[in-house]
Amino acid sequence: MRNPALLAAELTGRPLLMLESSVLPYAQMLGVVATGERRSALSAFIGGARRLFRAEASAEHDGACVTEPMVALPRWMGEPEHIGFGWALKDGVGVIEVDGPLMEEGFGWGDCWYHGYDTLLMAFEEMAADANVRAVFGRIRCNGGIAAAGLPQLAKFLRENRAKAGGKPIWFFCERAYSAAYWIVAQGDHVVAARESGVGSIGAVIGHCEASKGLSADGLTITKFKFGLKKTDGAWDEPLSETAKTDLNADVQQCGRWFVADVLKGRENLTEEVVIGTQAGCFYGDSDDPAYSALKVGLIDAVMTEREAFEALKASLATPISPAPPAKAPGALSPAKETDVKRSEVLAGLKKAGLNNDQIRAAMAEMPEDGEDAAPEGEDQADDTEVRG
Repeated sequence: MRNPALLAAELTGRPLLMLESSVLPYAQMLGVVATGERRSALSAFIGGARRLFRAEASAEHDGACVTEPMVALPRWMGEPEHIGFGWALKDGVGVIEVDGPLMEEGFGWGDCWYHGYDTLLMAFEEMAADANVRAVFGRIRCNGGIAAAGLPQLAKFLRENRAKAGGKPIWFFCERAYSAAYWIVAQGDHVVAARESGVGSIGAVIGHCEASKGLSADGLTITKFKFGLKKTDGAWDEPLSETAKTDLNADVQQCGRWFVADVLKGRENLTEEVVIGTQAGCFYGDSDDPAYSALKVGLIDAVMTEREAFEALKASLATPISPAPPAKAPGALSPAKETDVKRSEVLAGLKKAGLNNDQIRAAMAEMPEDGEDAAPEGEDQADDTEVRG
């Protein structure tokens, strides 16, 4: 369990990758800010104690404080076949839910769990390594999170382990996928949303609240002694200096450029002009007005319900494998019967090993056209030559 005061310190002056309208409610939910009033140290302490008491009471009622991601499938999916770290297996598909604000590190607070980029990475790594997981289905209901090193690290892992890179298919269904959440889903093979879903907000923001005039009205004066001219830049109790404005703007612009770069790496159909042209706007899954349609802008690949998306992913896994025969030069002899047998044996072995369709096609394409199996380097191929005469 983490202290809300530490969370407040982490959020101060850092770029946020989330809808600005959700920043204040998020902070209030964690108990790190008050609502429209300046609070005394005593009232802040009492409020924090009350929240801690409620959290501990809730934890005692449920038996224990949440210490790892909670896993639950929607009723229409039925019972899971296996529960992993933050994910569940259903019909050969690893299902993971991203719900609520994203932090640098996942943590439990009372009876709630807040996902971090670290816990999400652990879950996706576990699904990638599990032979029973043939594909991954992400259920996204998230307005974003904070900017942290773990986010691009997670994005890189998803890009390098999706079907397009030779790994398992990764599909995301977006009920809400804004800002940091969209950074994540943009790395999948297939991004789906319902017509009424919300997608986008490709941007970053830093907020600063300056209370020097309020302190002066209360007759309070804060005197600081500092080493380094920028040491108090961005402090809440003094006006922003020009150097503070320059530095904070540089931070948020850099974060935005990193965001755009990763979106472009994940979604090859988009261009930098299109992504920057969204101006961090929010889009419906689809709309009569193309300017507000994530589908028409290219932020998603299809519009369907979550259930339809899940069934479509399962259907794609059941598609029969029909590798195209290798090209044959004019006048070349047909492969020997022994070659056909060997190709069928290889194909059966690849299926049994749990490889996906793209991996199987790639492996079959590597087989020699004349059907001769390439022996490992350094091994004698004499026996195989004798069989073929």
